[in-house]
Amino acid sequence: MDNLSLRCDCCLHDMEKISLYGEYSRFHCQNCDHERFLGKSGVIEPDLYEDDSDYKADLDVSRNHKHLIMWSHRRALTSLQKIFGHKELRILDIGCFNGFFVKELRDRGYDGWGIDFNKDALEFGQANYQLGSFISSSTLNDHNEKFDVITLFEVIEHLDDFSSLIKEAVEKLNDSGILIFSVPNSKMIWRPKLDFPPHHLSRFAPESMRKLMHRHDLNVVFQEEQTSIFDLLRNYLGSLQREKNTESLRGGAFRNGRIVFQLRMLANRSKWLMYVLAYPIDRLLYSLGIRYISQIIVAQKR
Repeated sequence: MDNLSLRCDCCLHDMEKISLYGEYSRFHCQNCDHERFLGKSGVIEPDLYEDDSDYKADLDVSRNHKHLIMWSHRRALTSLQKIFGHKELRILDIGCFNGFFVKELRDRGYDGWGIDFNKDALEFGQANYQLGSFISSSTLNDHNEKFDVITLFEVIEHLDDFSSLIKEAVEKLNDSGILIFSVPNSKMIWRPKLDFPPHHLSRFAPESMRKLMHRHDLNVVFQEEQTSIFDLLRNYLGSLQREKNTESLRGGAFRNGRIVFQLRMLANRSKWLMYVLAYPIDRLLYSLGIRYISQIIVAQKR
């Protein structure tokens, strides 16, 4: 694979192979700063996530769906209010996990739906959030109806062929419909284990996301990068508590599982207070160009 070249899925320029990560070749696009990991197979099987201890632990700490709502979800909800006001919207969340955001949407009066291939997570949401058939393992093409909004939170970085999914999503939008993405920012100051294969197969800079939207005939309505010292410290300290396991998606199971479980519960419950308290520090770090961990982009169908 030494002489292998690759075309960038964001801007269609040629990518350069710059390094190896295990069995994966790492490519970089100098035009838009997109990075791509190419391995023997880009197919993601459901059991990769269903059998992973971290994803099972996420279910244990999510009895209250609001504890899983992240910075990007709040930004998305604010954007919907600004764009649509109080209009009734049909919204599909692709990669919905256990349906926590679908639950939030429906609580706010939206016609929210979700799809995911993690059946364990779906069963949890159906049982604990009373979502029933509003979340399922159906595919995008199984839905005959169109949607006003489609969301993809932390989805496309996992996919080998994310462009095909975006194309299908655009086709499922009503006229002037909205797509909302959140992805890890490739400019993050510290890179956790989860930002490597097989967990993540792509890294997106803000510029690569803008190029990707343009390629799919989408107009960027809103884009923002996150800076969160709380999330940085939380994830870094959490990484120190993990066993070193190259087979794990996030770097290994937690040592002292019971203690870590209680700390994760506390962090989930208190994160919005911590965001408020850390706001002055976050603004200072943002002004210095420091980013961690996510970014959001809201784009409208032309």
